[in-house]
Amino acid sequence: MIRRASEFLPVQKAGSYLRLLSEPRVWAVVILLFGCGSSRKKSASEQELAPPPKNEGSQSVYQIELKRNWSFGFENYKNRRYQDVPHFFWRVVEMDTTKAFIDVYSFLANAYLELGKPDSAFLVYEHGIRTHPDNSNLYRGLADLLVSQDRKDEAIAHYQKLVEMNTAEEDDFRKLCELFLATADTIRAIEALEKVQALAPEDLEIRHRLSMLYPSGNHRANEDVQQLKLRLQQNPNDPPTLLALSKVYFHRLDYAVSAEMLGLYVELMPDDSYAREYLGSAYLALHRFQEATVQFNVILAGNPQHPEALAMLARCHAGLKEWEAARRYAHRALTVDDKNGLTYIVLGEIYEKAARDCETASDFSKKLVFRLAYEQYEKAGHDANSQNEANRRMKSLQSMLPSAKDYFMNKNQDRPDGECYRWIYK
Repeated sequence: MIRRASEFLPVQKAGSYLRLLSEPRVWAVVILLFGCGSSRKKSASEQELAPPPKNEGSQSVYQIELKRNWSFGFENYKNRRYQDVPHFFWRVVEMDTTKAFIDVYSFLANAYLELGKPDSAFLVYEHGIRTHPDNSNLYRGLADLLVSQDRKDEAIAHYQKLVEMNTAEEDDFRKLCELFLATADTIRAIEALEKVQALAPEDLEIRHRLSMLYPSGNHRANEDVQQLKLRLQQNPNDPPTLLALSKVYFHRLDYAVSAEMLGLYVELMPDDSYAREYLGSAYLALHRFQEATVQFNVILAGNPQHPEALAMLARCHAGLKEWEAARRYAHRALTVDDKNGLTYIVLGEIYEKAARDCETASDFSKKLVFRLAYEQYEKAGHDANSQNEANRRMKSLQSMLPSAKDYFMNKNQDRPDGECYRWIYK
């Protein structure tokens, strides 16, 4: 049962309290306590949370008492004497009319949690949010507490408040994703995980989880799509809905619809390079290479060292049969990240497509170019994210590689000849 804040506050009438403080003996005790407290070096937390100091002679008894309660409460908290914390911190809450001690609620709630009193902690968080509605730590603390009590919908609401306040952190989005999955809201789980990916682009596990989460035609996915379509009908220019629905279509391989929606989205959100990656990839899948090139060049204008954009631009030029430019962009991507399996896959594609495209080269020259492609796929296999694709491509090229007999019959040739392949060794 949740208890009222007044149950935790010491009962004392203001008049008798001040009369007591007016006695000389009590003044001596107050001065002694305050003097002892001031000789101790303040912690970083106290320095941050305490009100600005005033002239020693002008400090009121009330201010002295407020600081004394804060100091004693914090010392007990720091030394893990949690049972002694509430007495002092509730006094701070009662006396702090200027709202200077903004983190007293977090300390107090944590003390109750350490004491095994989650209902009291809940009360403190709610009281703190009413007093300090802009304090994101209180929403986060209450959300975490609600998660521990399996109150998922309420926890989501408080994490979402952090998103609205633009104070949500990577861990908040991770927790939101898990909550959305637990409540069978796949679309919003994907949106939360994509936020994590934007904040932690080096986390390969996130990419894997996203690929597993994107709807692929099951019943629940169809329900999600219907909800998104309804939302888009109500607001055709809503960027989050456009982006979410376009990604659903993209991963269902419906690239034309996806590209149309992504085109509308980037008009509204032109600085979203992540969405432009999707749009460029959709154009690539549709063989609309020139339009794809535009999108990847926009990304590179903002970040010339973007490895995925460089690799995709190489793929665009290969689609246009501009082999030299394609190889140049692939090598630029490797100078940024020479461990990225995707780039080796793309470079292998370039050689493979060029080998198939040239009609005038000898069979042995073509086989040598296929071998170059095979070697790139081998390198891609060292990246766990590209290993399966690399193995599939190597297997498909086995019959195209030069045999021992081919090498014997062409002893004096170790490079592909002909005009088709002159760009390879420039």
